[in-house]
Amino acid sequence: QRTRGVLRLMAKVIATLWQENDNSPLIMPGTIPLFDREVAGEFTRHLDSEAVWFPIIDTEIDGSKSLPHRIDGLNPLYGQTQMARRVTRTLFIGTAPRVRSQATGLELPSIRLGTLEPGVPISRPSDALEHISERAANLYEDGRRYWYDT
Repeated sequence: QRTRGVLRLMAKVIATLWQENDNSPLIMPGTIPLFDREVAGEFTRHLDSEAVWFPIIDTEIDGSKSLPHRIDGLNPLYGQTQMARRVTRTLFIGTAPRVRSQATGLELPSIRLGTLEPGVPISRPSDALEHISERAANLYEDGRRYWYDT
């Protein structure tokens, strides 16, 4: 069943990326199109409070009127690579399923792994994260770890 679930998820991700003409060299956490309701549903259906996550995704992670979408639009350096959206997608995918675990949050090196592509400065994810963390209501920080929670 797990294999079927992963294949179903990847089929939806690939179809959405194809339709959006995404030219990313790899499918990484930062490129997963969570703005697509079906793709987001594949992630949220395994979470405890599934319905609570959709508004968070729409406003703080990957909606067309979301905080990272606005940040990408205001800053051309982020907008070229959708860096703010890549950071929030990576954080959601890397942390939402582990909300109740002891290993809550991702550190900056893990966020970089999920967002960076060749040619993008290594400082870009941390800069975008700083802008996001100043304004996001459901993004938490403890020292060097960041995570989304309800």
